[in-house]
Amino acid sequence: MKATKVAETSLPTPFGTFRIFGFESADKSENALALVMGT
Repeated sequence: MKATKVAETSLPTPFGTFRIFGFESADKSENALALVMGT
């Protein structure tokens, strides 16, 4: 699946601040999220 990043924001939680990324497939039939802490 080829995906394009469509959104990115900070997500503060009791466990620390994460970055959350939203991705969409090229044909727009699938979505994915990545939750990242650190670099």
